Amino acid sequence: MLTAVFAMSRVPGFDDQILEALESTDPEIHIEAVNAAGVRELNAAWPHVLRLVESPSTPKLLLLAAIEAVGSIRPKWRRKSSQTWLTPATKRSPRWPAKPSPWLKQCQVRPTRT
Repeated sequence: MLTAVFAMSRVPGFDDQILEALESTDPEIHIEAVNAAGVRELNAAWPHVLRLVESPSTPKLLLLAAIEAVGSIRPKWRRKSSQTWLTPATKRSPRWPAKPSPWLKQCQVRPTRT
């Protein structure tokens, strides 16, 4: 099933099957379905992908796939969203919003000690 979902992202005409795979309980299939929704730019998958991005409990790999899908499904939303993050509060001192989104915290890379 996993390779089938991957293949569906490369061939037109499988939008309904990709949307069905988004509901899979298998984490690998779910991730691949989110990737496929982004590759196919499935607007119908937008509510599901947005829920994944906004949920603080989304697993990291699924979250990364959802963030990438956001840029493909709704590129203007991504630009608009990033502008609110990167726009300075004043012209002199740029700063981040007081409450960063939960998905941003999950995506931060922390150095490991060896």
